[in-house]
Amino acid sequence: MTCTWIFLATVLTRVLIVSCQSSTPAEFVSQDGDTYTYRDAAEGNVTCLKCPPGTHLGKHCSPHDGRSSTICHPCQRGSFTSQLNVLSECSRCRATCNDSEGRMTVKNCIPSADRKCGCKDGYHASVSRDTCIRHTECARGYGVIHAGNSTRDTVCEKCQIGKTYSDVTSPTEPCKRVRMCGAAEVAQPSLGQSDNECVVPETVNHGNGTSVDGLDMTMFMVFFMSSFIGLLVLVSVARAVRTKWRGWHVQSVVGEVSAETGSVVSDPDSFILEADSKHLVSDDTE
Repeated sequence: MTCTWIFLATVLTRVLIVSCQSSTPAEFVSQDGDTYTYRDAAEGNVTCLKCPPGTHLGKHCSPHDGRSSTICHPCQRGSFTSQLNVLSECSRCRATCNDSEGRMTVKNCIPSADRKCGCKDGYHASVSRDTCIRHTECARGYGVIHAGNSTRDTVCEKCQIGKTYSDVTSPTEPCKRVRMCGAAEVAQPSLGQSDNECVVPETVNHGNGTSVDGLDMTMFMVFFMSSFIGLLVLVSVARAVRTKWRGWHVQSVVGEVSAETGSVVSDPDSFILEADSKHLVSDDTE
């Protein structure tokens, strides 16, 4: 009978202790890694395991059931915890990522992680990471050496005059190599803002100073020889026409003389020369 009363007294004492623990607020003492310590009014300092990400603290562990008896509740929809914690409730998720230009949602909120925001293509995060900034555009004469991404801006460099160029304003285009001109052409430098313009010079200097109105000596000689040959052909044609006309003239004169004298001229050329001589003499006499 005595043992029975002793057992009942022990049970009653434990019930009273538990009742006091649940009604007496706990005081946090310290946190260390995955554990924390609180002060219990009846038991003193008690060390418990923290709640994992995605949950929050529902009830401290019991001094008699060990540190792993901590009671944790899962986060409700729209809330989260991302680390080991002793929070009484989960944190509210970020409402939206569309609060500034260029931002977008990368990952939606889940019980163990908040909504993750990032920058759209063509934007990069600011130093504070709370806004997105449009990538810098490289002006004409400058090209991209490092393209911008979600965390850094575009890096530009000046194009090398006579070697590279950029004729557009762009956040992505690098400098392009200029066109190579032919041996008979001269490149007019573009100052890095346009491609080389290849032109044939108006005067070509061959080192010995020989130049003729923009034509080199070879072209000049071709032109001169063509003109000379053309002149020879023209003179030959003129002489042939003159000879042909003279033949017609001789025949006409001989015919007239034969008709007047009634005789036949045996040597027309001698006759014409004699007639011309007499005509010239008579002209001089007059």
